[in-house]
Amino acid sequence: MPVFDLSHRPRGWQKQLFKLPTHFYRLRLGFLFARRFLMIEHLGRRSHKLHRTVVEIAGHRGNEWICASGTGPAADWYRNLCAGGLEAIWLGRKRYRATVRFLEATESSDFMAAYEQAHPKTAKKLFEIMDVSYDGTDKDRVQMMAKIPMVAFTIDGTASQKGGPNVLFARRRRLGPRGRRGPGGGGPAPGPRAMRS
Repeated sequence: MPVFDLSHRPRGWQKQLFKLPTHFYRLRLGFLFARRFLMIEHLGRRSHKLHRTVVEIAGHRGNEWICASGTGPAADWYRNLCAGGLEAIWLGRKRYRATVRFLEATESSDFMAAYEQAHPKTAKKLFEIMDVSYDGTDKDRVQMMAKIPMVAFTIDGTASQKGGPNVLFARRRRLGPRGRRGPGGGGPAPGPRAMRS
């Protein structure tokens, strides 16, 4: 039985573990993952709060970066994107405005076939912890991809250093009555600044 069971959304310590890579991006160390991972900034579909999630890059085609939801269609970041909550993506140290499209199962299957060829051990482990499998045929792989949705990010505009460490690490402090600064000072941390188009 695998240590991680991604057939259900991670909770508790597993959820916290998956959040650890975001701290590398906050420290401007995202270049360590530049070729294999990217970070998504997305707004909660109910809370509208900013969230950050690091996902693996499953493929790259032109100006598109293809990523899969390793925890399936129930993943919060995927559901937030479905609700139109994409804010930006981080590639290495740089933050980009981007658009997203949702791949059909047939196109996802083609990318997964290429991913399996490039990373056979990782793909095998992904299938194991997601509790999915297919019989090796293209038709069955297409059916399997309904459980592993993929998205394509297209960079829209140039990189920006806005939303850097001073923003990402800004402390959230309590406000006093009527929004005045209470003891210890400071208002809530500002979110990442909007980038120029």
